[in-house]
Amino acid sequence: MCIITEAFLTIAQAQQRALGYPDLPFVMLEHPVAVATDTEVEHKVAMIYDECVEKLTGDLQAAPGLAAPVSQPVAMQQNAPHMEALAPLRNMLKHDGADLQVTGLEASTLHVQLLYLDGVCVDCLPEHVQLCDMIHEACQAAGAPITTVLLDDPRQP
Repeated sequence: MCIITEAFLTIAQAQQRALGYPDLPFVMLEHPVAVATDTEVEHKVAMIYDECVEKLTGDLQAAPGLAAPVSQPVAMQQNAPHMEALAPLRNMLKHDGADLQVTGLEASTLHVQLLYLDGVCVDCLPEHVQLCDMIHEACQAAGAPITTVLLDDPRQP
């Protein structure tokens, strides 16, 4: 696994290909790090902790001081097409203090929850319908047989 900031993704992908590691997973850390305070770095690490554990072990474990996530069945593992498809959306949302968590997969229906992180900018997030469409389109582009996305959105009554 390789932890990088968004600013270095293109370079990291080139190195990945050049060194012959096509399956090396990346975890994206919020940029910048060099000028961040200790508190800011701790926050950035907390935001990627679960993803790091998943990629290293294939199992989601609770970070100290964070809520314990629900263990995921095989259909919701990180290497499933829909999970890989959601990674760029999750990274985008993290910039605005939000994240996506797959909570279920039934036939071709994907259940996803929108989570608020510290410092969420609710006004910066895509609208509910737009976010559902983005999730669906990303899954379709990744070849995941998802026809319906049910999004549990705290903005919805």
